[in-house]
Amino acid sequence: MGELGARDILVIVLAPFYIRKATQIVRMKPFRTFLSLGVIYFVSLVTSDFVRQSAEEDYFRGWAKILIFLLTLFLAPALLDGKPWRMAAYMVGSLMVILASAAAGPTLPLYKFYLAIPVSCVCFIGAGYLSARFGRMALILPLLSGLVALSQNARSAAGMTLLATGILSLWILDVGKATPSKTKLRRKSIAAICTMVLGILAILGLYKYAASNGLLGKEGQEKYETQISISQEDVGPFDIVLGGRNEMLFSVPEILRSPIIGYGSWAKDYEFVHSRSYELGIQKGSVRTTGRIPTHSFLLQGWVEAGICGGIFWMFALLQMLRTLFTGTFNTLGVWGPLFCYTITQLSWDLLFSPFGGERKVEVGFMLAIVSWMAVIARREQQAQIRLRTSVEATA
Repeated sequence: MGELGARDILVIVLAPFYIRKATQIVRMKPFRTFLSLGVIYFVSLVTSDFVRQSAEEDYFRGWAKILIFLLTLFLAPALLDGKPWRMAAYMVGSLMVILASAAAGPTLPLYKFYLAIPVSCVCFIGAGYLSARFGRMALILPLLSGLVALSQNARSAAGMTLLATGILSLWILDVGKATPSKTKLRRKSIAAICTMVLGILAILGLYKYAASNGLLGKEGQEKYETQISISQEDVGPFDIVLGGRNEMLFSVPEILRSPIIGYGSWAKDYEFVHSRSYELGIQKGSVRTTGRIPTHSFLLQGWVEAGICGGIFWMFALLQMLRTLFTGTFNTLGVWGPLFCYTITQLSWDLLFSPFGGERKVEVGFMLAIVSWMAVIARREQQAQIRLRTSVEATA
């Protein structure tokens, strides 16, 4: 049936103490929208389970996963209470959990899975504190951490660190300052979008050059060659993404075959997965045995399991995160802004290319609450500026 993690249990225990406060806060638009879409997501999952006649052990696990996620979405805004220090404390606590796992005995490559993200987070925190004195020079810290991650073959962490550094270069001078004017905000937002597009292309190009020329070691070169061989589509610079996250070669056809109704919790289609594995030459032994449709993506997993409503929820979440990055809303958290620029960039990647479940459901619930609080704080600052300007004009 699955297991409850420590974070899951903690959220359940805290629920009775914060229900009243949470009920008041989630009436605000960003929180209300997330929660409403989340409830629709859950109803769609339940409907899909009944239509597909999912096994009892599967739908109990699926329902529990989404219910705990929704409970976190409901409680996290009250626990954070719009205070930057609480949001930062949550992030520091999460990093300590990762480091504690490494100290307990790593079962996976140390830097890639345990140290890359904490090191980048520390560097972005440092950039936030040093920005007032050194300006854009403070970005040397996260830039170096991204290059170190790349040298350790921590590809996604390196890519997101470098991408966040590029985006932050547009906003680093505004850390701790009032929300910029609409004209300046629009200009910077366009620049941020261009930076993200060009940054992604540059990072993919850098990785392809480094891996194909053996600069990432023999293992990195072999992995790159495997990714290229798996990708059977001509998608230009994105062939390594398609090859590295080949689960979409399974999940996207299933979504196109049934875009409205999902395949249920722990979605399975043994015949399709088995034949598709042989067709693509992808050796996914455990998947072939269980018949579970590979997804490795919040978005694709939600859509495959719950249907279009699951996809809509995660697309809305992605749009809100991108909006935060493109408008520099993370700067409403002062010196902690650069840290959240990075963590939101990393979460955007995870939404597209990482599985949803386990401890992630609580972590993601808190991060979406932080994104929503940023929007609320930014709106309050804009309203305060309008009132101030009106007051000045009235007295002039």
